[in-house]
Amino acid sequence: MRVLGPKLRSIGLALTLVAASVASGASSPPVTVSIHTPWAAPPLLLEILESVAVENRTAYYPLLKQLTAPSFLSQATTPKSLYEQSLKVIHDFSHVTKDALATLKLSLAIHSASAGIQAHYQLYNSIIVPERSKEPDFDPACPVWVDWYGRQVCDLQELKSIVSSGLKQYRGSIKAPTIMELDRVLPSNEPYDLFTVLYANVLDPAFVPFHQYLTQLAEEHGLRHSLRYIPASDHASQGHLSLAGFGAELALKNTDYLVIDDRDLGHDLGMQSSQKVLKQVESEADLNLGDDETPAVEPLTEGQLKGLGVSVAQHVLESKDPLNMLVKLTRDLPKYQLKVLKPEIKSDIQQEISTNSAYYGRDERNRVWLNGQTIPHHKMNPFNLLRILRRERRAIENFKTLLRSEENALKRFRDLLIDSSIEMQESTSTVVFDVRDTTQNEHGSVVTWLNDLSTDKRYVDAGWGEELYALYQPARMGSFPEIRKNYINALFALDLSSPESMELIVTELANFVQHLVPVRFGVLPLIRSENGDDLKVAMLWRHILNRNGLKAGLDFFRKVKFYDELQMRPDGKRR
Repeated sequence: MRVLGPKLRSIGLALTLVAASVASGASSPPVTVSIHTPWAAPPLLLEILESVAVENRTAYYPLLKQLTAPSFLSQATTPKSLYEQSLKVIHDFSHVTKDALATLKLSLAIHSASAGIQAHYQLYNSIIVPERSKEPDFDPACPVWVDWYGRQVCDLQELKSIVSSGLKQYRGSIKAPTIMELDRVLPSNEPYDLFTVLYANVLDPAFVPFHQYLTQLAEEHGLRHSLRYIPASDHASQGHLSLAGFGAELALKNTDYLVIDDRDLGHDLGMQSSQKVLKQVESEADLNLGDDETPAVEPLTEGQLKGLGVSVAQHVLESKDPLNMLVKLTRDLPKYQLKVLKPEIKSDIQQEISTNSAYYGRDERNRVWLNGQTIPHHKMNPFNLLRILRRERRAIENFKTLLRSEENALKRFRDLLIDSSIEMQESTSTVVFDVRDTTQNEHGSVVTWLNDLSTDKRYVDAGWGEELYALYQPARMGSFPEIRKNYINALFALDLSSPESMELIVTELANFVQHLVPVRFGVLPLIRSENGDDLKVAMLWRHILNRNGLKAGLDFFRKVKFYDELQMRPDGKRR
């Protein structure tokens, strides 16, 4: 059906509505939605590079060298061949693990790296080019060039001439480019005192010689460099990127819209294509739902409605293709609700659903769990799921290194993170976290509490009472009852080696405590390495607390923060 109404506007996304054609006697055609970015699609090669770098950041430059080699590009002449050949290289050279390969493919399917690539283009077109255009010798049409301490170098021989004249004058120069969040810096074993940026269209023939020479300088002279992408000259003429993983809603109001029946106009190519795709998806599985019948929505009794959810779950699990069955049922459940009602529910399915409801909440809300972690409804999207899957996989990999066996790692991971979560939530219908520290021993507690509402003198001097009846008394909007009980706890898991974490502790959290916010604030050191700065600072923090107390620990962070600020130059770099 064609919908005529007010002009639809969107920021960042273009919605194209396509009405699917329908054969005689079939159900009403659905409205399909395709979502496109306002910018042109980036090169697939860059999406592959960025997606691999998220899985394994050390693989970025080795893979860049392989995928930009002329011998490789001569074979990968189409997007399909480029995709297949790239995955083969990634697999053969173990750039990512076997488990990470699945999330890599998902990342490419939803184009999760496209926004980051567009950020490179936006930086170049909106900041770099306008600023450098003020210089008389700047050439905006140069497809590959090096920012050599404020100087644009488009010719490789010119760069070699500069290097041959000596690098000592550039070491520690304030004209060095600033490292940005989007930079992936090629590491060097030498001390960090030489840095430059390579701006390039990686598909340009001049890129490979430039990159090879800068890599040679990194090995021989300790020059670190970062690659920033330049859009090709014909990039703007490329088609817009079609996005996956997003949803769209079309709400029709009969007072605002005019609806015209144009279902006979099914000869339109776009409609035919859309209908063909829909039929293909539905025919891939033997769903056995009587699709040839004329659709009729029949009402259910109250008793049938209560058992509908479990019946749908059993029908999906028993299907030959559970995923397609789930998609089809959720598309048009009223049409199939009578067909999926089961007279008898299998005991194992009923038991599992009852157990999950008892452990994770009895409020009958829709829930999704991943390794025992509840995923909120508003975060149920491919992008967030991708982040969670990567985090869970890395956690399991860390367990594997400790327990030497994948089977033992998975078992211990489940026992520690899932079973303990179940025990905490067995007696409550709300989602809560147990912040009690059960690891306390002669060396002290792992958690450091910055205040204690039940014992600290400041709360007694402020006249706070101990009676819990105050919880029933009206309070000012946005405030909590002032009671000398630790009934609200905020525990922060922080990397103590991070300046941002120190800033949070000595400013925000300390100010909250000073201003008598009725919350007990705690800090849990977050350790991700076996012998990194995060572990060393956490051990030092624990030593200071055990030896000199909390005040000395906070003073230590204040001094480190003050020293760190002294080391910063006005331009944001360290001295």
